[in-house]
Amino acid sequence: YEAQIETVISSIETCRVPVIAALHGAVTGGGLVIAAAAHLRLASADVKIGMPIARTLGNCLAIANLRRLVALFGEARVAHMILTAELLSADQALASGFVHDVLEDRATMLARATALAQRLTTMAPLTIQSSLDGLRRLRHATACPDDSDLIAACYASEDFTEGVAAFLEKRKPNWSGR
Repeated sequence: YEAQIETVISSIETCRVPVIAALHGAVTGGGLVIAAAAHLRLASADVKIGMPIARTLGNCLAIANLRRLVALFGEARVAHMILTAELLSADQALASGFVHDVLEDRATMLARATALAQRLTTMAPLTIQSSLDGLRRLRHATACPDDSDLIAACYASEDFTEGVAAFLEKRKPNWSGR
């Protein structure tokens, strides 16, 4: 699963044109990782952002995704999001630098995203592409450690099976630590 998701996330990150994420409502788990791969992020005032996997599914993030989030939020904020499963408000996401702008509602946010996309079409494409590539290279300058053991331990666990079942049944999971 993580290898397949990495293919999707890498495709967003390496897109030759800027990707704008227009965030509204709950942006959690995989949605947060997808948003983190985007080049620009806008949010409506009611957005809630976080990584509540310790409370919900009981899986873990691949180190590549941890790196993405740490690059955007900082290690302390990412640790807090994961360990407490608390969600950030739009104002907290703006203060952290994760989103670039918070708009009053979904319609206003989408209008801003469209205007921003149209503006980007007037910019020098090679400058945009080179800048995106340079930023990505800086973020990935060191090799990622192998995390296959961490992913296998979580995804092959009884807790993950319970977490998925509880999520689908809309109930609180009963963790066993196995």
